[in-house]
Amino acid sequence: KILSVIPRHVSVYCVTRWHPQEVAAGISDPDIWHSICQRSNSSLWLRQDLHAKYYRLDASCLVGSANITQAALGWSKNPNLELLISYDSLSSDIVQFEATLKRTSVRVDSQIYSSVVAAAAAISSFLPKGYLHSSEIDERVSDSADTIDTDRKWESWIPSLRHPKDLYIAYSGSGSNLSRAAASAAEQDLRHLEIPPGLDEQAFLVFVGSMLLQQSIVQELDAFVGEPKRFGAVTAHLSSLKIYDRSRNVTQDWQALMRWLLYFLPDRYERSVPRHSEIFSRKT
Repeated sequence: KILSVIPRHVSVYCVTRWHPQEVAAGISDPDIWHSICQRSNSSLWLRQDLHAKYYRLDASCLVGSANITQAALGWSKNPNLELLISYDSLSSDIVQFEATLKRTSVRVDSQIYSSVVAAAAAISSFLPKGYLHSSEIDERVSDSADTIDTDRKWESWIPSLRHPKDLYIAYSGSGSNLSRAAASAAEQDLRHLEIPPGLDEQAFLVFVGSMLLQQSIVQELDAFVGEPKRFGAVTAHLSSLKIYDRSRNVTQDWQALMRWLLYFLPDRYERSVPRHSEIFSRKT
């Protein structure tokens, strides 16, 4: 309805979040992707921790409680009571928010859309009835915010666990079978990924693969390895990214991340070792 009244020459920049469990519960609707694709001058972006309701039209800006839903916009039989406050889009806090949002969001493509839809379908049968009513979302986000390692920003996240196969072991409650370091690393990664409980291993693999594709650093590297790249070239590129924390060990980070990509997204990435040098690339 909104897109239908926007002139075709006007660009639309939409940012949302797609947690597979929220998509499965009907809280987020990935089919907005089709509406965006059918319109020129339009793009769709994701940020996993997004919780803002922010609308800007040139110099006019509205901030408040309303999502883009029938109930929030007064188009349902039982609409919500919502609040939207007008702000000057040139104010420093608004400019900073928008700049941060654009810098750290991941652009949706057909692969990301398909992976989210597949993940939502894979986990839907494991979610309890009534899982994640909209009234519970704020509580879930605020509870997790107290436990996540705040020194590791969302946009610069890289897996802590070196061996990705151990992640499901920790998730399924068998972390005592891992070393203390591996169990601690797995706990950090599980908190970041916010995986719903009770998934079997196949649904777990699909879920984590979908969430990986939504990571900023993964998308930066995904574009870089469209052509085969040697190990050293990838580490050099990774360390050059503005969102990468250069105080970290880039060699260890890429080793861990490469294993995760090959393990959770085997249909998208491949590795070869000709002449003792690792070659990594996105599959064509």
